[in-house]
Amino acid sequence: MKWIDKLGNLLGGDLLTKAKDIIDECFTSEEEKNNFVLELEKQKLEGKTIDLEYISLQIEDVKSAREANVKIQQSENASWLAKNTPYIIDISLNIIFCASIVFAFITEDKELILFCLGMLTARFGDVVGFHRGSSSKVKR
Repeated sequence: MKWIDKLGNLLGGDLLTKAKDIIDECFTSEEEKNNFVLELEKQKLEGKTIDLEYISLQIEDVKSAREANVKIQQSENASWLAKNTPYIIDISLNIIFCASIVFAFITEDKELILFCLGMLTARFGDVVGFHRGSSSKVKR
């Protein structure tokens, strides 16, 4: 039994087997099947290329935002608020995050509070990752 058959039995039973049978009916020769497989591999490669381009654009976006922040910090004409807003945001998020963890389990609507806490955690990680750097291997 091939791995595709095992996967089909595990996930959908006869569904993948029927799909394989349809492909076998559509492509009568080995050359057609090989061309189809080759085209699928090309599509996978193109998808991975698009993913890499997307990650590259994300990195450039964060890089340009950080460079703008550095220019503000180095500027002598920038206001106190412009220079300290990132730190105010960091401190505020830390206080809200810690308070949410401490008081989240006292309320009756635990599910809603935990959902909001999860969203806050994601935003907290994004903001701190932006200002303090990220340990993500993809973003390096």
